[in-house]
Amino acid sequence: MDNDTPGLGHNQPPAHESYSIALEDAYATAKDFLDGEPLTTQGQADAVGRIISEVKKIKKDADEARQEEKKPHLLASKAVDAKWKPLAERADTIIKAAQAPLTVYLRKLEDEQREAERKAREEAERKAQEAIEAQRALARTEGGFEAVERAEALQKEADQAAKDAARASKAKAHATGVDRAVGLRTYKVVTVTNHRDALKWIMAKDPNAVSTFVDEYAQRNAKNRPMDGVTVTEEKRVA
Repeated sequence: MDNDTPGLGHNQPPAHESYSIALEDAYATAKDFLDGEPLTTQGQADAVGRIISEVKKIKKDADEARQEEKKPHLLASKAVDAKWKPLAERADTIIKAAQAPLTVYLRKLEDEQREAERKAREEAERKAQEAIEAQRALARTEGGFEAVERAEALQKEADQAAKDAARASKAKAHATGVDRAVGLRTYKVVTVTNHRDALKWIMAKDPNAVSTFVDEYAQRNAKNRPMDGVTVTEEKRVA
């Protein structure tokens, strides 16, 4: 029977409300035994034992009711995911297949652009030096139209070369996309080349991270096999 469905002839509240009421009742009963004074009689121990058993059962039944209530939503969600998953996978396949050759091309184009930038920068520096030397030569003479015009022409060439170099430095390898250009993006790829050296660095810079890992590893493994630096003891407590 559905946990949210009232039984025949009963005015049963919804499962969540019903279990909440049961837990509040158990909480009120537990306070009578658990606040302040230690347990001194078998009767008190039995009463607390019944509280633990009752609350465990409430929790178990409530969790089953939660799972049952959630099931239709999970099934619907899985159905939607299953419907759309092939589409997403097909899209990823196409994207990856297209990215590989485009990456090769754009890397080559970027190398060519950086080489063009280098040459443009060198040309700009050469033109600038020529313009400077022309101005110095003009200052050493009485001038004349030819010297002035040459100095002005070289300065214009230097200015244009500087603009060309600036434009070359801004060039980016890309391909035309739909809503934006498709270009290269820089990713940081982390590769551990020496685990011992990496561990020494972590120990020196972030020892808490190592401690956390060791604690978690020991909790998972030390109960089943001995570990150096780890002790395993036994203690009894109510299950």
